[in-house]
Amino acid sequence: MKPLLPFLIYDYQNAFVQGRHMDDNILISHKLTHIINKQRSGNRYLAALKLDMNKAYDRVNWQFIVKVLSAYGFPRYWIMLIKQCIETVSYRVMINGTATPTFLPHCGLRQGDPLSPYLFLFCMDILSRMTTRATVTRQLQGIKIGKQGPTVSHLFFADDALFFFRATPAICATLNTIITRFCSVSGQMINHTKSFVKFSPNIPPDQRQVYKNSLQLDDKPSLGTYLGSSIDIQGSKVPHFTFLLDIVSRKIEIWNHTWLSQPMKLVIINSILVATIMHHLSIFQIPTTITNKLDAMLARFFWKNNSQTGLHWKKKEILHHPRGQGGLGIRSIGTFNTALLMKQVWRIHNKPHLLLSKVFKPSNPQTSWIRSTKSKISLGRRGLLSASQSLRKNCVWKVGNGTSIRAGLQPWVFGNIPTFRDGITLREAAQTRVADLILPHNQGWNIRKLYTLFIPSDAHLIQRIELPARFDVPDRVYWPLARSGEYTTKSGYGLLLQQQQQQQTHSMTLPENSKFFHHLWGLNIMPKWKIFIWKLWHNCLATSSNLQRRGIINTTHCSMCLDDNEDDQHIFRFCPMAMEAWEGSPLSISSSENHAMSLASWIVFWLEKYLKEDGYRGLRVPIFIGTLWAIWKTRNEQIFRQGRTMLDAYNSNISESRQLHKRYIVDDVLIGDPPPAPNLIHPPGFIFTDLRHGQMGVPDLIIRIDGSWDHFNGHGGFAWVAHCHRHHIRSHGSFMQASSTLHTESMACLSALRWITTTSFSRILLLTYSEQLVRNLVPNTPADISISHTLSGIIEASTGLHSCRIIKVSRGQVQQAHEIAHHCRLHRVNVG
Repeated sequence: MKPLLPFLIYDYQNAFVQGRHMDDNILISHKLTHIINKQRSGNRYLAALKLDMNKAYDRVNWQFIVKVLSAYGFPRYWIMLIKQCIETVSYRVMINGTATPTFLPHCGLRQGDPLSPYLFLFCMDILSRMTTRATVTRQLQGIKIGKQGPTVSHLFFADDALFFFRATPAICATLNTIITRFCSVSGQMINHTKSFVKFSPNIPPDQRQVYKNSLQLDDKPSLGTYLGSSIDIQGSKVPHFTFLLDIVSRKIEIWNHTWLSQPMKLVIINSILVATIMHHLSIFQIPTTITNKLDAMLARFFWKNNSQTGLHWKKKEILHHPRGQGGLGIRSIGTFNTALLMKQVWRIHNKPHLLLSKVFKPSNPQTSWIRSTKSKISLGRRGLLSASQSLRKNCVWKVGNGTSIRAGLQPWVFGNIPTFRDGITLREAAQTRVADLILPHNQGWNIRKLYTLFIPSDAHLIQRIELPARFDVPDRVYWPLARSGEYTTKSGYGLLLQQQQQQQTHSMTLPENSKFFHHLWGLNIMPKWKIFIWKLWHNCLATSSNLQRRGIINTTHCSMCLDDNEDDQHIFRFCPMAMEAWEGSPLSISSSENHAMSLASWIVFWLEKYLKEDGYRGLRVPIFIGTLWAIWKTRNEQIFRQGRTMLDAYNSNISESRQLHKRYIVDDVLIGDPPPAPNLIHPPGFIFTDLRHGQMGVPDLIIRIDGSWDHFNGHGGFAWVAHCHRHHIRSHGSFMQASSTLHTESMACLSALRWITTTSFSRILLLTYSEQLVRNLVPNTPADISISHTLSGIIEASTGLHSCRIIKVSRGQVQQAHEIAHHCRLHRVNVG
């Protein structure tokens, strides 16, 4: 793959029109600050000015707003409505709990009103235009990013303003004039205590004093924070991100005063604590020291109770594993940081039309990637480079015209690089492009050349890859873990986590155990029971043997039967009280059977048995787990409350567990989603989409389409049958190499529409059994990347029709087309 663009930023002149993320402003300001800090020699003086308005919303001049809206061309009546909205406000002030009389303001915008932020943007846009005009007339010079990059003079986000400029006496005077003039017409006032200027290190002290006098502002060595994030990062990176620890610790301190169960803590960690710092994680690559401390804080919060005591029974790496693999799904901050940065790189890579940069011009702009360099780079760019490398390793190619893909170097065959035959030289393998394997005018694959160059299995796989109908369709990179081919943070985080697990010496869970955990988290039981079973499987309950192994107690005696070794097996299976509990339960389990089986395997065996026989809503699963819970609660009462009659205590606990489960089921029905309808299948004709939105009326032609596919050999067949006024017009079927059933069904649709273009029919109704095909053709819906070329061909082929609708119907309505497609696949023939 070709490297990514060196550094990318949005067009600052069109920011109000195109829109810009807050993250982009932070990255741009960080890059510009980095350029200023590197200017340590020479006579090129650079500066940055951080402007803060005093009570920015409260000082907006109403007449100024009216004139600005009028200059933008808004209707006079609409402007009068806006004027009434902002001028009919009144205020009362609370002084020592007593409200003052009402008074009317003469300026300002009401904060909290949904209209005020938009009106304030119009005000700040005037300052932006004044600065841009001074830049165009060369009265003001911004800072240039790279030799071919843009010149940036200012960055605005609401009332947060930054100016970047070449420091000369004339330019400083011009900038001061612009700011003063804007304040005089808009009613704004500069807050001199929070506004300051930063100079590059190469400016002499006497020259700095001249510039400060001209700007009428003090100077500071660092810009500090902008939009809540540090942008002037110099020296050690760790001190600039310690505030993240403070943010999370303050949140945890608040929650520590509330009694929380561990399931509630899991929700708080992923939905609140991690989400609080997600904005910062998506901008910079956080130092490992900080991410490790954040992970430790989250793990400590999970294990400790309200009194700030508790043991860490499992290391935090296991807590980070997905729940289906034996973990708890607590996000690893470092891995999540990389996944969010990969999202930034993907967004930049796929929207180059919104960006300006020091442009690296490859032969195909859509395949450009951030280019690494050995020179000293900013922290923001370093994070993008690291994320770019991770993204590039896992992305694959979608074949278009094949000119950008080297057949032996880049993954393009369902995410893999094909293997050449032994007789092929390295030179020939390196120089072969995918375009060399395609017939002229994209008529299909060159079968003879495929089997000449590649081993038979890979040559067979290549034939399943779809090709576009036109030669001008470029190759593109896509994310293989999403059906649409677009990168998602969830899939990226899961892949990074899986790669970290594979680097370990052993896998944490076996496949059968992974299946058990998937079943466990899907059970309709209380969340605390799920955590309890998870702890049982991992042997992280506070049994005497576990406590003695950690050096907390000296004895391992069972408090209920005075046995010498109280481990999990003894408590839940072999203790006399436990054996009596199992024999008296409705399950009638003999816990002494399979004596050598571990407790984890024993629990897996019975849960899998009950799930297989009763399903997820069966009665025996909650009884089984409730019995385990009652045994554990009875044991704890015996230790901490010195209970005497254990059987009575157990009976009370088992009755309580059943009542809790019943209450949970009732509450889940009341506050959860409504129960599903008895028939989950939509009626025929309910799912449809219009390829052409003309008036349908009575269709001229009804076409039934279907496909057939064999997963083992990739053989497929598609067919369509056309009827006009219940009379058979024509049918067609073909054999093909396909990647899925959806591929064959989409080819049937495309073949039918191409035939229609040769006829005089204009109102077409397509009937298909494939709901996926209909969903993929819905406008503004992410299409399946595996058939994107075919879907584009379907849309293009329908453009000449008056109306065209495709409907999902029952299998019986397309049975004739299905039989033809099945026949073509089995006998490898074409029909019609």
